[in-house]
Amino acid sequence: MRIIDAPANPSGTTILAAYDIVIDGITLKGCVMTESATGTVTARGLLGKTNNGSKISAQFTDAELALEVSRKAADAYSALTGRTVSIE
Repeated sequence: MRIIDAPANPSGTTILAAYDIVIDGITLKGCVMTESATGTVTARGLLGKTNNGSKISAQFTDAELALEVSRKAADAYSALTGRTVSIE
């Protein structure tokens, strides 16, 4: 996990960290953990753009998996920074 703690965007969302994850033999590099303006932390799949500007992304579509990844990411972030964050 790489701590980012970027400034909030215009909607109030902050990118807290980037991380890599392996699920069922698939490695996703550059996933992000965000914090909303209300303080809720969510782990998200990778986001980016190709060299010609086309958007690319991966999302967690299984709600249980998304919640578990968010929990694990929040725990790692808290361990690294000493800051407790809430996923709910």
